Amino acid sequence: MAVRKATVAIMSVLALLLVTPAAWGGTAATTLRVGAAVLPYVSLDARQQTATYYVADEDVARGYIDLSGAVTVSFRTNLERGVPVGVENLGEGRVLVSEAGKGNFVSSAFTLDPAGYRIGARVERKLDARIVLSPDTPRGVHQLALGITPVI
Repeated sequence: MAVRKATVAIMSVLALLLVTPAAWGGTAATTLRVGAAVLPYVSLDARQQTATYYVADEDVARGYIDLSGAVTVSFRTNLERGVPVGVENLGEGRVLVSEAGKGNFVSSAFTLDPAGYRIGARVERKLDARIVLSPDTPRGVHQLALGITPVI
């Protein structure tokens, strides 16, 4: 093993001497091309403010219940176009989400938009949730258990 280390050290010194202009008493120029690929990344934290919700007769009659500010999502990414995210209700009922206060509950998938922030900065968004209720949903207290997954 010691012979191998010594051989590697000698080869390294010789390689340096061969490419060092001072070794031949002159100057030299060279071009070095470097390439890099930056892989996309997402760091996502979700804090669920609403742990339970109460379903009343009027909620079942309407077919849904809205939970204002149900979740706060904090994320960091190098994606300029935003972070596609899927939300799943691990409890009862299908969940739809919307950025807080916008009221456009369309689906359980949306894009967290980092517009206006520098790449890599932590961005925080509050989300409202709409739980779609079936006619046979029991009245009373229900658990809200959301799963939030970035889809990149």
